[in-house]
Amino acid sequence: MVNKIFIFLFILGLGYGLFTDRSSNVINELLNAPKGALMVFIEIYILLVFWGGILRIMKDNGLLHIVSKGISFVIHPLFKRLDRDSDALKYISMNLVANMLSMGSAATPFGL
Repeated sequence: MVNKIFIFLFILGLGYGLFTDRSSNVINELLNAPKGALMVFIEIYILLVFWGGILRIMKDNGLLHIVSKGISFVIHPLFKRLDRDSDALKYISMNLVANMLSMGSAATPFGL
């Protein structure tokens, strides 16, 4: 259903651009849109790789365990089926900390 809405909006925008003599603007935007999408992808991918590496370093050094122990009293009542030492609880705690620090997309690798 959402695909049909986006296709309708795309066709409506193309039609509006063509009927109001703005076809050059429409063509320029159609040619520049993939470049913008690629730049957004590269920025997000670099961020995900960086924070994924930070997560791996934290896991290897034991800092992930310390952080999860520190906030497990808040998280554990929400996820009663998880052990206090489970990996899932550690990743959930890191996701929570990253969201509390307003790290934006950096919370995604911890959540995944």
